[in-house]
Amino acid sequence: MPTDSPTLFDRVGGREELPRIVEEFYRRVLADPLLAPFFEEVDMERLKLRQIRFLTSVFDGPGTASGEDLAAAHHGRGIEREHVSAFVEHLADVLEQHGVQPHDVDDVRGRLATYVPEITGRPISDG
Repeated sequence: MPTDSPTLFDRVGGREELPRIVEEFYRRVLADPLLAPFFEEVDMERLKLRQIRFLTSVFDGPGTASGEDLAAAHHGRGIEREHVSAFVEHLADVLEQHGVQPHDVDDVRGRLATYVPEITGRPISDG
């Protein structure tokens, strides 16, 4: 079994492409009236760097885990599943526009879905 197959991080474009993806992604998020209010008074440059680190980790990129406590970072913000879904779909759209293969975009959706309980503060099975 080959151990040198490209990671999801490599398949989305790695260190070169991920910052571009995150930049375009947040342009979309900030233009979305459902999501924009969550980012008022947020240091967007800092957030983009954190997002790049987080996605690098989630996509099996080089380095260690981001070290982010997602539950603490999102606690009390009123984020519901519909917000997370819209957020992830913006990312999926940007990935598709950057030529990421549909099966890899689906992989991204699946990986990010595992973080819904931490971000919303509710279990996945919660109605």
